[in-house]
Amino acid sequence: MPLIGVSLNAVSSAPSTGAVVVFDVPHANISMQVHTTGTGVSSTVVLQGSVDGVNFANLTSLGDDGIASVAGTAIIAARALVTALSGTSPALTATIAAA
Repeated sequence: MPLIGVSLNAVSSAPSTGAVVVFDVPHANISMQVHTTGTGVSSTVVLQGSVDGVNFANLTSLGDDGIASVAGTAIIAARALVTALSGTSPALTATIAAA
C-alpha cells in the first residue's frame, strides 16, 4: 500500500530536519518532491531513510524544486533534511511517497 506524507511544510531556514513519515510495512521505492516559493530561492534537500525509525542515513539529495527517487533500499521510515536554503522569503515543502 503506497503512503504519502509531508515531512517539511513551509520551512524558511536551514538546517531543518523534517517530520518522520512512517510506513505500514518496509518499502523499497521512495520518492521525495520538493517545492519552494520566494524569489531567487536555492535549496538542497536530502532524503533520509531508516530501517528502525530512529537511525537515519542519507539516500539521495535534490537541489531546488523537483522529484528525487531511490529504489532497491527497503526502509520503514523516511524524512527530509534541508541542508541549504537561500533567497528572498523562501518557503520549502517536502513530500515523501513510498510504493
